[in-house]
Parts: sequence; structure tokens; C-alpha cells
Amino acid sequence: QHLINHVSGNVKFVNYCSQSVLTYGSMTVYKLLLCITCLLVAINANDNPDIDDKIYRTLGGVYPCFRLTNATHQIGCSASSTQTRGVVHVVNRLEDIDWLIDHGDNGAYIVAMEDNMFNRDTIMRLMNRNARVDGVIVKHDTTNLTGPLPEGGFSPESTCPNSLFGLGSDATCASDPTGDWNPKGNSLTYTDFGDFPIFAVTAYVYDAIVACYNKHNRHDDVNKQSYPLCSLEMRADMFVVRDTETCMRRSKLLLHQISGRNSICDPLGDYNVWTMPQGIPRDLSDRKVILVATKLDSTAFFRDLSFGANNDAAAITVMLAVMDTIGCLIRGGLVDYKDATTSLMFVFFQGESWDYIGSSRMVYDITNDGLLRSSAGREHKIRMENIDAIVELSHVGIQEDVMSKKGTFYIHGNYGYAGSKASHMLDVMRSYADNVTIDIRNSSSSWLPPSSAQSFLKENSSISSIIIGDYDTQYNNMYYGSRFDNIRNLKNLELNEDNTTIANDSILVLQLTITEVITNTLLNLSGQSVDVSMVNTSTDFVAESLYCFLYHSNCSLFKSVLLPSDASNLRPRPYNRYVTISTITNAVTIQVWHLMSYLLAWQQNTTTRADCDAMNKDHVSSDIWRLYWVRGGNFNESCSDHCLGTCYNSSRVEYHFAESPAFALEDYRSVRYSTWAESTWSTVLLRMYLVTSIEEQLAILIGGMLIQLLSIYVSIMCWRRGRELFTIATVESHDL
Repeated sequence: QHLINHVSGNVKFVNYCSQSVLTYGSMTVYKLLLCITCLLVAINANDNPDIDDKIYRTLGGVYPCFRLTNATHQIGCSASSTQTRGVVHVVNRLEDIDWLIDHGDNGAYIVAMEDNMFNRDTIMRLMNRNARVDGVIVKHDTTNLTGPLPEGGFSPESTCPNSLFGLGSDATCASDPTGDWNPKGNSLTYTDFGDFPIFAVTAYVYDAIVACYNKHNRHDDVNKQSYPLCSLEMRADMFVVRDTETCMRRSKLLLHQISGRNSICDPLGDYNVWTMPQGIPRDLSDRKVILVATKLDSTAFFRDLSFGANNDAAAITVMLAVMDTIGCLIRGGLVDYKDATTSLMFVFFQGESWDYIGSSRMVYDITNDGLLRSSAGREHKIRMENIDAIVELSHVGIQEDVMSKKGTFYIHGNYGYAGSKASHMLDVMRSYADNVTIDIRNSSSSWLPPSSAQSFLKENSSISSIIIGDYDTQYNNMYYGSRFDNIRNLKNLELNEDNTTIANDSILVLQLTITEVITNTLLNLSGQSVDVSMVNTSTDFVAESLYCFLYHSNCSLFKSVLLPSDASNLRPRPYNRYVTISTITNAVTIQVWHLMSYLLAWQQNTTTRADCDAMNKDHVSSDIWRLYWVRGGNFNESCSDHCLGTCYNSSRVEYHFAESPAFALEDYRSVRYSTWAESTWSTVLLRMYLVTSIEEQLAILIGGMLIQLLSIYVSIMCWRRGRELFTIATVESHDL
């Protein structure tokens, strides 16, 4: 378009070229050809769209399998550095794979399949050399929240998650006579597929691929469709190779800095989020701390589809509800931790799915220099001797008899360790569950399940620890660590009529009940005397929280704790809770920070953001409280950040860097700390196109070569006989 405007706007240039063409003597052959070319381009530019767009159709809605490394090997997928192309073959049943192996003769294939066909056995068959498959496309319907899940379960995680980084070889699944924690696990996530890309795509994209296949490629057992054939190109070239030590060493080489890449892999990590109700005490020397924890991350084979409804979202909701209930009691003057001898410390750990990244880093920092908060020359450190007990929430969202609104929760504790008071903690919890609709039972397993508490117990085994879960010796979650662990995985969980919150059903009742039992237990253990009848968890908060984390992050609760400008970034889908790399802070981490601040806060009597900011300057030096301005529940949509809102005075909520200590120590072969790193990549792309037969491609190639040779011959002849073909004339300067 720029060339068209330039040529059409320069009349003298056009007149000059026209005069030169007519006289055949006003310029050399080279200049004549240049003018003619420019004119042709100017005339025809609008009639010739990009050739690439004519050949390819780029498909969005792609969720690739990525490559990661640890101390010993690599896992995951990558496309070939020379790109991966193949003819589309849709697989709806096992017989379609047999046809591909026995009859497929169109070179390389890209297989497309429904999500119920995607399992370890199918993928291993397709990777067989005889199948001639170079990549796989898997359908994932992101809009279907009510349809059935794959029968029999699907978990690409290992049968014993994080087994090598727990308490030790004596507490692994292999040593447990009751068997594996995750019996459905097939370890697909931890398989190295080499240069074999696997993409999940939305239903819309998958339907477009199937339509192209049905039109051009569909076969029967004898006859094969003629050309052209529908084909796909997959790009996801991962730079990392071998293991974390190799990729970190190569990342430091000057070569990669010159080429524009700062690294070829990055450590997994994010930030832990933690706080204490009513602030962090100035003097922690004699203060005991009860750590209340859960994890903030989840996993899936396709990392961008890590929703973790039962893996972590249900526990996140319960823990936030506990904080909301305690915050209400503090504001009502029924609970006071200012001068208490025992404090509660709420912690959301990031990266726990990848060998306890967040908890191991917190233990490392506490052990070496204490968990530090400093301001105005004062330092407050939480050390390991301060931590008296750990109450951790594991999977709490699935119950077998959910319709009766009765639930059973199992308590896993370190009962056998010297100094542990886990049995007392169990008794306290049981006492508060006697008059409600849930049953608290002691787990029959002799070992602790995968949990953040194991990171602390490795350092100090006498810390009294209990892990609360909806399972006894094996997970109830048949879709643990998969993209199917979404809202559909929580039985009988339904939206209300206008799809704006969770309906008041049995799951909601159970979440409310376990929240109140845990709240009463924590208040008792921390020395707070509160009448049980005063501990009432907000039904609306639990329903809204479940809705926001499991269905729609662009919800009223999440909006109310953010600035309007930040709230506008929320999307109509649940947060993806893959931990990602340590240089990026997840949106869910930031959201939880704001929620924690909001739940433990007092509303201030100021009406403007300027007043709130001014008051906050006076509170920063205290290192205990923080005032912050947020949208609030009654925000006017037409107002800006500096218009209407609410000023809250809250306990300080802290970020704690959650990158494995192995990277701080540069011990990339560590057997004590996680060494997981994620590969960088150039681009992720999926394109569809039609491919012609080999004969037609050869004919086009040969024809193009002949035309090229003819053009070269004509050019040479014109150059050699230029004086005979054209006369040289002098062009007056005013003609230009």
C-alpha cells in the first residue's frame, strides 16, 4: 500500500517512465525494467493478497504439550526444528489406528482424536515407527461444563506424586503396604516424547479439522481419497535438551545472548503468599506459630489447562473461608491475637506439584536466615523453632455419598514421631465434628500423603502435623493432575439459574461444614475461647469463591478486591494454575494476595483514594498493618480508580519467593531440592492446508525451474544485444 501511494502520488516519475518506454532510449535496460516492475506492482498490489494466507489457515485455540527438565532427564514434547507436517487422519476408534498402520501410505500423518481416545496406550501405539505418525491433535471442549468425563478415570500424573522429595525412602509409596496414593496414574506427564508434538485444541478448531478431513481425506478399507489431501503443520520447537544442568550451562553462554535469547530454560516457580491475623508480631522470640497451609498450583498434561478443581481449588476455597470467618470474629472483638502466645500463619504454597518448590524454599529460608520482615530498622524473623504445628488442607472436594449431604474426611498425621501432638489435634477436630453432618476419621495409612508438611518434617520431624483430605489410603480423584479435574469433577456441583454463582447444593453444604470444623479447631489450638455458635461461615462467600475459582474468574468477588483497572483484566474462565516460571507472577497468586488482605481487613472511614494512600504512609512504618484502596462491593462501573471505592486496613500479606533452593545454590543435580525447569521456545503454531500429489508437486517444480531458466536466458540475451535493441538518447534534466 505504501508503494501504491508513493507511485500514484509521484506524477513526474510516472511520466518519466512512460516517456522512457516510448522512446526506448532514455535509460538503460536495467532502469527500464525497474520502472516497468514498479508500475506493475503499483497497479496489481491490491489484487494479490499474501500468498501465505492463500495456502495456509492458521488455527487458534491451541494448548501444546511443553518440555521440562530436571536433574536427570527431560520430559514432554517438542516439534522438530524443521517443522512437523503430515496428512490429517481422524481416529475415533482403535480400528482407525490399525488402518493407519496397515494401509496408510501418504507419508507422514498427523492424527486427530477425541479426548476420550487420548491415553497412554493409544499414544504409544501412534509413536510406533510403523504408524508413520509425526504428531497428535486432541480435542478439548473448554465450554462443556456439564458433559460426562472419560469413563474409568484419567490421570497423567505418577502413582506416587513427589515421592523422591518427601520424608525419605521409608515413607514412599513403594514402602506403603496399602499401595499407591494415585492408582489411576499413568505417568504420561513425565514421559519424554522427543520430537513428537501433541496439541490440545478447542472444539471449534477440532471441528474445522474434522470437516477438512471428511471433505478431502476420508477413506474406507480399500479405496483411498484422491488428492488434494487435508494436512496440518505443527510448530513448537523447544530449545532445551537433556537435563537442567545442561540447559542452565548453555543459557549462560554468550552465544545465546548474542542470538537474542536470554536462556534456553527457566526455573519453575512463583511466589508463596502468607500472613498472620492482626499482623506479624514485633517480638517472635516466645511466640508459637500454627502453620495453616494448602497449595496454590495444579498440573495437567497440557499445562495451560491446569484447573485442579479437587487438586487444589476446593482446598483454596475452604482456607479462604476459614480466613473470612476468623476475620469476622476479629472485627467483632471475639478473637484477639495481639498478645496471644500462639499465632496462626496462613500460607498458600506455589509449585508444590513439582517436588515441593514453594514449601522447600520457605523451609530453606527459615532455616538459614529466618522468614524475614524488616522496616524502619526492625526485623521480625520466623524461625523453625517457632513452628509448633501444621494443619494442611489436601483434596477436600469429592465425597462418595454426596447426595445425603454427609461427608467423611480423613486425618493423616505424624502420630509416631517423638514430640508430635497430632493425636491431640485429631481429637480436637473430632470434638467439633460430633454435632455436624461430617465424620472425621483417622487415616488407616501409616504414611503421610504427598503434602507440603513433608518439607518441614524433613527439617524437624517433631512438628505436630495433620493433613485433611477426602481420601483414606488412595485418592478419590480419578482425574488427578489432568485437564478433566475441572468443575465437572466435583459431584453434584451446579450453578444457579442465571449462572452467576454456585447453587446451594450438597457440595456447598459440605464445604461450609468442614470450614466451620477447621475454624473451631484452629481457634482452640491457638488458645482462643470462642463459643461454637458464634462461628458462622458465610454461605455466600463459599458459593461465590467456588464459582470464581472453578468457573468464571470475572466474578463479583474477585472484582471487589481489585482496583477497577486490574478488574478489567479478569477473563470469563477459571484461572489456569500451572506454576509457570519463576520470573512470572501468576494471576491467581496476585488474586489470592488481594483476597487475603480483604478478608482480614477493617473498612476505614475515608471516601477517597488520596486519603487512603495518605493514611497508608503512616502505617507502613509499623510493619504490621497496611491500608489499601480497592473497588469494593458497591463500586460504580462508570468510576475510575480515583473515584468511588473502599479503603481497608489489613494485616500485612507477604509474598515469598518460591523458586527451588537448588537454583540459588546452583546445584542442578540436587537430590534434596526440586530442579524442574521449563524450556523456552520460538513459536507455537498450528496451520491447516491442502497438499497435492507428488506428481503434481514435481510438475510445478519442473515448470518453475524451466520458467526460471528461460527468464535467465532472456535477460542475458537482452544484456548482450542491448545496443542493437535500444538506442541511447540523452534525457534532459527538466524531464525528470
